[in-house]
Amino acid sequence: MANMYNINGLSYNAQENPEWFTRAMFGGRLVSGGYIRVLTGIKGDELLNQIDLENKVLQIDGKDCGWTPNQVIKLSEKKAKVKTYKINLEQCIDELENKRTLYMMSPGAQNESLPPELEAATLALIAIGLSNEIEEMIMNGNETNDPNQFNGMVPTLLGSKDAIQIVGSTITKANVLAAVEAVYDAIPEEVLQGEESGTLYVFGSYATRRKIRSALADKNNQVIAASWTVDDTDKRNPRLYYLGVEFVPAKGIDNNTLVGIDSRNAYLLTDLLSDIDQIELGNFPKPNEDKLFIKGRLRLGFVIPFEDEAVIWSDSVKTAQSGTPADGGLQVFPNSIVFRAAGESKKFNIMTAVGVSPQVSGQSEGFKVTKGEATTVNGMSVTPVTVVATENTGNRDTRIGQVIVSLPDSDRTTTVVFSQRTSDIEEVTA
Repeated sequence: MANMYNINGLSYNAQENPEWFTRAMFGGRLVSGGYIRVLTGIKGDELLNQIDLENKVLQIDGKDCGWTPNQVIKLSEKKAKVKTYKINLEQCIDELENKRTLYMMSPGAQNESLPPELEAATLALIAIGLSNEIEEMIMNGNETNDPNQFNGMVPTLLGSKDAIQIVGSTITKANVLAAVEAVYDAIPEEVLQGEESGTLYVFGSYATRRKIRSALADKNNQVIAASWTVDDTDKRNPRLYYLGVEFVPAKGIDNNTLVGIDSRNAYLLTDLLSDIDQIELGNFPKPNEDKLFIKGRLRLGFVIPFEDEAVIWSDSVKTAQSGTPADGGLQVFPNSIVFRAAGESKKFNIMTAVGVSPQVSGQSEGFKVTKGEATTVNGMSVTPVTVVATENTGNRDTRIGQVIVSLPDSDRTTTVVFSQRTSDIEEVTA
């Protein structure tokens, strides 16, 4: 078994006991800063319950006492994958006698503990390293490239058919402010409500933050920079805001990628949050008490429940994707139609991702439904459907019908309801 310390860098010469110095490292702060949420109690691959509106709540009232109940709420599920990780380290304390660390050991020939300074520095370093590894996987973990990782934010959004994707380029001082603005402009309107609660963020690298600060200091950018504010309460780590949305630097995200997302839509999955902080150091039982161990065990994963509400700007995006409509890539408007008793023709539109052909089924008596040719509008495919109602004058009851709109190879469906009056009332104006 390999010792956790590589002591080849130490000399044989006895010197005074120095403190232990580490490289310039600091732990990731996405979790501790509240920039993503933590979902606990996840022990393995689990299905997350989702509830969402799939249709408009309001309908046109035909003023004929007609009752046309509509399906407006969608219950669905999303698979969340969690992997189990462990920390297994050991050190034969006697090995430290081979170098000048001998002089740091406690008096006597029995070595049963590390020098206090070395123990404290070791645990601090491992905690920082663990925090960094977790943050790097949260942002850029890719189980396709490395089966030991879980899929993080960037690979998830780049591989998503629903996320809003913007063609990016190399980020420079000259274009960094415009890139952040492009991400902000692409955030869906309903997600922008996160501005009020302070839960909406734009993530980028530390190098990108440096370019932003440099661009804001450039006198040539002052017109653009007016949209930015700086909270320098912490002089060493000022916070940057574009129109109230904080730019958050994170470990693991590359220098040419930006992500706009609400923290309520980004979850670190784990069993117990305390598992991340519990790293145990101790001695093996006798007769191996001269061996130390460091161990830990935790479960980790990451999920974005609603990918259509997130924006990614990256040079890895070659073709822009405006995002599919909310509600799982299918949207219908209007979802209820009222017809005159005399009969008439009306239309509704089906919005899907480009290239997806929706299916319309369930013809109703008295209503002829014809699907038209799709066109591309604002990055979405819009398919018009014409509904022709025959005459219903003089009948006792309101005529009711409906069709089911669905996506191929998907359980995603929605319903369009028709109602037709038995008599027409002409509106009279003074």
